[in-house]
Amino acid sequence: PISEAMSDQAMTLIARSLRKAVADGSDVEARGDMLLASTIAAMAFNSTRLGLVHAFAMPLGAKFGIPHGLVNAIMLPGVMRFNHLANPRKFARIAEIFGEKTASLPVEEVAALSVSAIEKLKLDVGITAKLSNFGVTEGRFDEIVDEAMLSGNVPVNPRQPTKDDMKALLRAELV
Repeated sequence: PISEAMSDQAMTLIARSLRKAVADGSDVEARGDMLLASTIAAMAFNSTRLGLVHAFAMPLGAKFGIPHGLVNAIMLPGVMRFNHLANPRKFARIAEIFGEKTASLPVEEVAALSVSAIEKLKLDVGITAKLSNFGVTEGRFDEIVDEAMLSGNVPVNPRQPTKDDMKALLRAELV
């Protein structure tokens, strides 16, 4: 519950300020919110581990030089799409925090809106990169997946992926 409360607060700050901070780097309040969001998020995940996005981030960053935040942003919507049915209530909360219209929708539909919200956020802040922009090819999927599986972040993911699931997640972000 403590980690979830901190995660909610970090997402609230991000939803409120990331677009502003990107649009106007001199907006001290928005940038302050982002610094605070980053700190709170780190405190939230410090005791819980992270899941598939970060499992992928390690080998993709190390092998292809993709900056950590960028690789997380690239992989996040697809991983959310994979995970949201495993815990629709929590994903519905993400949709609400990011301002999706959720009134009178079933929780499963609201959970799916969390993915849309993050995809919109990515576009709004100018993140359009795909894995192929960094030289990632299907021929390297086995080594990426094998290393990701060793990270310690896969067992805590809301939904347990197979290696084929993980390859499909990578494939979806190639182009």
